[in-house]
Amino acid sequence: MDVDRLQSHSARFRSALDALSPKLGLSFCRFPLGACADSSLLLGTYLAEQGFGAFNYMLGSYGDEFRGNFSSHAWLQQGELIVDVTADQFPDITAPVIVTHDSHWHRMLRGERHHIADYRRYGASVDAELAPHYALICQWLQQHAPDE
Repeated sequence: MDVDRLQSHSARFRSALDALSPKLGLSFCRFPLGACADSSLLLGTYLAEQGFGAFNYMLGSYGDEFRGNFSSHAWLQQGELIVDVTADQFPDITAPVIVTHDSHWHRMLRGERHHIADYRRYGASVDAELAPHYALICQWLQQHAPDE
């Protein structure tokens, strides 16, 4: 896999989310905070369409319920390759895009694979919610394509 190309596509997708989050509904109103689930499904769909294959939707746990800082977190993973465009919602992460084969931080979340990260696989209600967002993101990406 061309990790540099994957990094570039993931960074562009994150830029689209940054630019469009006010238009993408309730789950994106405080982006990246609370937007990891939908962002992962949308990014997984996009990366598959760009020829990177299917990514797994991973879900892990951050923090501690007893300390009042518990949260779940979702990201993409393909084998050991991690792609995360919302980890910077947490105080110990500053990078807006993570593409790596080794992330101590993600290992600490003890993530579990739930399903393939492609919103189109989960029925009419998910499709109805996320398809308009995906179309808007793809339109933004086309309008802001890098000069070649």
